Parts: sequence; structure tokens; C-alpha cells
Amino acid sequence: MKKLLAASLLLLATAAHASPGRVTGLILDPAGEPIEGAQVTVRAREIQMVRSATSDKKGRYSLTLADATRTFDISIVKEGYAPIEEPINPVVGGMLRQNFVLQPGGGSAAPPPEELARIDSRNEAAKIYNAGAQAFEAGDLAGAAAKFREAVEVEPDLPLAWAALARVELERKEWESARLAALEVRRLTPNEPLGLRMHYDALWGGGRRGEAEALLEELVAAEDLESASIRLYNIGVEAVKVQDWAKAKASFQRTVELDPNLHLAYLTLSQIQVNQGEYAEALANAERFLATSPDDPRGLQVVFNAYRGLGETEKADAAYAQLSAAAPDMVADALMVEGRANFNNGNVAAATGVFERILQGNPDHPKAHYMLGLCYASGGNLASAKSHLSRFLELAPDDPEAELARQMLASL
Repeated sequence: MKKLLAASLLLLATAAHASPGRVTGLILDPAGEPIEGAQVTVRAREIQMVRSATSDKKGRYSLTLADATRTFDISIVKEGYAPIEEPINPVVGGMLRQNFVLQPGGGSAAPPPEELARIDSRNEAAKIYNAGAQAFEAGDLAGAAAKFREAVEVEPDLPLAWAALARVELERKEWESARLAALEVRRLTPNEPLGLRMHYDALWGGGRRGEAEALLEELVAAEDLESASIRLYNIGVEAVKVQDWAKAKASFQRTVELDPNLHLAYLTLSQIQVNQGEYAEALANAERFLATSPDDPRGLQVVFNAYRGLGETEKADAAYAQLSAAAPDMVADALMVEGRANFNNGNVAAATGVFERILQGNPDHPKAHYMLGLCYASGGNLASAKSHLSRFLELAPDDPEAELARQMLASL
């Protein structure tokens, strides 16, 4: 979930590093004379951030924007004049000078007092929000949560503050608080998937896995396929932990259907398939994974095991050579498990072949020498048994099985 939480904190990080800018200029009439008392309002399009000012007797206005990277609209209203509303592009870290000429006519009156109060409340909430972002940047999660909660108390319809609160509460593992904040984000921005993602994460983190999984189809319907696929992958991982292979396979298969670029899902799916004897399917998915990570030993190991399962000896040998070069220890460990299983099941000939193969890649592998000693002793080849047991003791004299090896040598 760390990845998911890191991704969900992106907007907070952006806000904390926002670049300010200023907008200033003159409000004039057609004769070039200043207009006093014009209401100038700047609104951000993406979030509910509003700044307002009134032109002075020289027609001057000036506004400071906390984050000039966003898209804004400016409106100028003065009774007796036609209003103006148009987009503006502030200068990040600088000043935009822009004058406006108001034409006489049936213009709108200044905003009513209740609207001005609304603007003031949003400005106050924005200030508190910025303080919360600074607290978050400083690592004070509790302080950040308190500030974001204060911001939404001042302005309950500010989705940015609710989203920030949800993110911080997710980071703090305050799952119920995060869930409630996420529901507010969903209420205020019903067509955006952000609140839905955070709602899912709060349910999942709080152990309400069934409810969380029920939201996945809503993410898919919202065309937030990347987020849905990541969460599906995590469902598969949890299923692997409890050995629910059917659910794991279904989750990983749906993951790559939604997002073919989530290549790790091909690997985990192929690992399950090769263990269940679905060698052709495992090979296909391992090769999809290796297309982007050609030297990853995990994918190479699946290819090796899949070719062996399919009985394609030459291709298995080629895959083994590639895997041995990339991760000799991984090859040896995997083969040791296989060799011991063969030996314990009485298939001494197969076990002998496996341990000899280990020594081909790593002539000084202590446990391969030990197991070969047991294999040869079991088959009556005492000279070879002594040779391998002696070499085992040279390489690992303090191994837990060293004493047994000494006893065997004494009796051979």
C-alpha cells in the first residue's frame, strides 16, 4: 500500500511547493480615467480558490495568488458598467500587469454581501489549508490534519481541503476519519475518481476488504484503469499470502486486462501458473514480463521451469544457462529444493542429476556436495560418496549437518 499512499499524496506535495504570483493593473473608463470601487475577483478553475480586491481612487488593483501554476478567470464588476470576465495566465514567481477598460452600460451591480462573505470564507479556508500543507511538508501529520479539519469547518464545500485531510488520515492510518473525508470529496466532486480512490484505500486499510473490492467496478466505470489495476494487483498479493490461488489468478488476470503496462502482474501470474502445471500459459506471461525486464531472474526462473515442464530440454538448458549467469544463487536454491524432494521420494537418480547440475554452475556449493554424497552412498558408489562428503566438510566444517557427514565417512 505504500505505493498507493505515495501516489495519493501527490496533490498535497504540489500544494506545499506551490509557486505564488501577483496580478495587478488599472481599471479605466473609455476615456482612460480611473474607476474607483470596481470589484475584481480571480477564481481558480480546478479548485475553489478565490481572491478579490477593490480598485482604489487611481483605479489600481492588486491580488496575490498562492499558486500561480493554475488556470484562473478574472471578473471585474462595477455598477453602471458592463462586467468583464476572461481567463488570465499569471506569471509563476512574478507579476502579471493587466489593465481593463469598462464600458458604460447596463452592467451588473457589485456582488451582494452574502457573496462577499462567501469569498472571504474561502480566502480564510485557503490560508488555513496552506498552513496545513506547510505542517505536512515539515512532517507534522497531526498538525496538518488539524489544520485541514479547521479549513473544512470554515468552508465545508472546499474539496481540496477534504482531499488533503483524507490523504493525511490515510498516512496516519486513521481509517474511519479518512473514509468520512473521502466521502465528502466524492460528494463535492462526483465526476472525479480521486475521492473514490481514497474511499477504497480507507476501507481496505480499515480491514473492510469486501466493501473496498465492491468499489473497484466504480473505478473501472470512471475509466481510472491505472488505479483500479494497482488495487486489483494488491488484492492478488493478499490472496497469495493466504494461498487462495483461484482468487489470486483472477485478480492478476484482470489486472493485466485493465493495464497491460503493469508488468509485475505478468510475473506473479506466471509464477502461480508454473506451480500449478500450466506451463504454456506461464511461459507466455513470463515472456511478457521479460520483454520489459529481460535480465530479471524471477522471470527467467519461470521460463526455465516452464520449458522443463513442457519437456523442451534444449530450451530449458538455454534458459538455465541464462538464469545461472543472472542469478546463480537463485538457481542453486531452487534446484536444491527440487533435488531434496526427489531424494526424499526415493528418486535417487533424478536427485543425483539435479545436484550434479548445481555443481556445474557452482563447483563449491557445500550442500550440493553433501546431498551428492548421500545419493552416491545410497547407490553403493562409496568412492564418490566419500569424495563429495569430504569436499562438503572442507567447504562447511561448521554446518549443522557436518557431524553427520563425519559419521558417514567413518562408516564408509
